[in-house]
Amino acid sequence: REYYKEPAALPKIEWASLKEDLARRDFTINTLAISLNPNEFGLLIDLFGGIKDLKERKIKVLHNFSFIEDPTRILRAIRYATKLGFVIEDDTIDLMRNTMKTGLFTDSRNTRMKEEFFTILRDKTITIPALRILKSLDGFKCIHRKLKYTERTEKLIKEAEKLMRKMEREVVLFERDKIILFLLISELNDFERKEVIKRWSMKENFINKESYYSDKQNELKETEEAYSIYRILEPLTLEEIVYLYAKGDKEIKNKIEKYLFELRKRKLHIGGKDLLKLGMKPSPEFSRILRIVRRYVIEGKLKTKKDELNFVKTLLEKGERHVFEKTT
Repeated sequence: REYYKEPAALPKIEWASLKEDLARRDFTINTLAISLNPNEFGLLIDLFGGIKDLKERKIKVLHNFSFIEDPTRILRAIRYATKLGFVIEDDTIDLMRNTMKTGLFTDSRNTRMKEEFFTILRDKTITIPALRILKSLDGFKCIHRKLKYTERTEKLIKEAEKLMRKMEREVVLFERDKIILFLLISELNDFERKEVIKRWSMKENFINKESYYSDKQNELKETEEAYSIYRILEPLTLEEIVYLYAKGDKEIKNKIEKYLFELRKRKLHIGGKDLLKLGMKPSPEFSRILRIVRRYVIEGKLKTKKDELNFVKTLLEKGERHVFEKTT
């Protein structure tokens, strides 16, 4: 069986009877066991009313200190309820609220809390329903004491969901949990967001200052050129791009979709070796020439490797180096 030396600590394991072992489970529906004894093989053992709660589609803890022992169970209860379509029993809800008041739920040392929360954010089928339950429990303090889940926040998440569905269809890989967390903390100021990053042991460059994204939006609004759109968005992570999309207007959204599903797919076919074969000597000009060719590729003017090679050959034969100067 598992036992806890102190609240919110990792469980210790010791030998125990079957009943003692099952009594340490998180919820009654997880206390069901099947006998492997040859004389009783397949016998269903239900010592805590798990079958009844399973039939009634109910999430219920076994004892009053369940969430005190392991506050992570609060998030697990929410995840089970939303994923399985169950309801959390009233007394269990009260115990969850009482645990919130103890401060144990906000313990930043609890890495399992972070992982359980991210598990919820990764599952597109339960994210919003789960966040609504967490809001009803005043549970967003587990992220930051000033964080609020508002209608605006939910609207941003729904906007992000639209783009993420399209990205999934195009098999564009991204970290969904990071995107949702971006949006959840978007209403915090830069200092408060850094606090979240530090508490949850994330990389310092997890998210930039809000002014950085505002500048990107303004840059996008000021251009219609394909290559300019590409250059603005290319340095960003996919997660940041979805963040921009969720916060942007229709014009911003259209340009982001153009980048993700069109411009980003236009790849350069030639490289340094190809330039060597054309008789060029290795020099810093290589990268500049390839950058120019990439621009024409992004703009849709060069579509194949042959097109790209012919473009470079023509420029070299005519000695039109000024074209290189002009298009950088």
